[in-house]
Amino acid sequence: MKEIEKGIIVFDNPYGGSNITTLTTSEGTLIIDSSLFPSKAAEVALYIKRLLKSEIVWITNTHYHPDHTFGNSGIKAQLLTSEKTEKYFSIMNRHYIDQVIEKEEALKEENINEAYLKMMHVSEVSDQENEEITKILDTLKPDDLEEGEELDV
Repeated sequence: MKEIEKGIIVFDNPYGGSNITTLTTSEGTLIIDSSLFPSKAAEVALYIKRLLKSEIVWITNTHYHPDHTFGNSGIKAQLLTSEKTEKYFSIMNRHYIDQVIEKEEALKEENINEAYLKMMHVSEVSDQENEEITKILDTLKPDDLEEGEELDV
């Protein structure tokens, strides 16, 4: 943890995934990228509440990758995100999330499935829709989209 300016703290993540950055104002605290782990995000929220006497009011993600967003489910706050990230969130399904958990052994302890799906407001879809979404997500790689390029779903 490092305070880089008054009210701006970076919680580094030595185990992989994004760092969590917080910006505390008189109105509350903004979390920027919640990391891969809901438990780490919840620890940061507890630190902010106990030591800085501030509530987490907002959370934003720089992009949709799980190492920046899965921690969202460990924090209760208003989600602020770009249209592009919101679009990715809207098509993430249980198959995609299960694939991420399978690749990251430590996530198996996090119970991310239900919490993440609920947090992202992912609704049930038909088998055909699920199949189409899965095909799209299976073909994506983190660097597939250039900045500003839209996901066509």
